[in-house]
Amino acid sequence: MVLILALALLALGLIGAALLAQRLGLTGPMRMDTKQAAMAAWRRHDPHGPAPSAIHLSADGSAALIVLPRGTGLVWGRGSYSAARDLSDVAVETRPDGLRFRLPGPTPLDVPLDPDARDTWLARIDART
Repeated sequence: MVLILALALLALGLIGAALLAQRLGLTGPMRMDTKQAAMAAWRRHDPHGPAPSAIHLSADGSAALIVLPRGTGLVWGRGSYSAARDLSDVAVETRPDGLRFRLPGPTPLDVPLDPDARDTWLARIDART
């Protein structure tokens, strides 16, 4: 009986902690709303690399294009964490609503961009070669 009560209290405590974290906004998706946030996310994946010469944010804050002296990189949110990749060997497709990045794996990454931002991103990515 005591064990059942202890397990019930433990379960309620865990549920309460999860709800509190969600209400405080601590469990939301990773956002690239500012250049500083995008830079910090990139640095987590490439801490010893060269400093970016430019950072271009997507309008919805889901991704950022990182322009480096040696090429370009992409950083995006994956849940509450970020992912980053050098774009030297990634195929990029133009879409009416943005760009599609064909990353290794079964699922491409779609980044929504307005036409002007899409053209800017493409110019930066095409300049990598």
